[in-house]
Amino acid sequence: MYAVGEREVDEDNTAQMPGYVRVDAMAAYRWKIRGSRLTAQVNISNLLDKKYFVTSRDRNFIRFGDPITVLGSLRLEY
Repeated sequence: MYAVGEREVDEDNTAQMPGYVRVDAMAAYRWKIRGSRLTAQVNISNLLDKKYFVTSRDRNFIRFGDPITVLGSLRLEY
């Protein structure tokens, strides 16, 4: 879990962005294959697909966080 509290939009404190909690997850599995090791891994960011604000320059520019993102990888060690 990644938690961020309420924060100001700009230096003049004209508005606030709400806080949020984002859930990330990871799973991996390893196999031994003839003296080598194969690892399969899946990473998921923003598992619950929460809409949230990441940063701002001022009241007119507030950037949303990324939607649910899945990344898979394979690693072979020999």
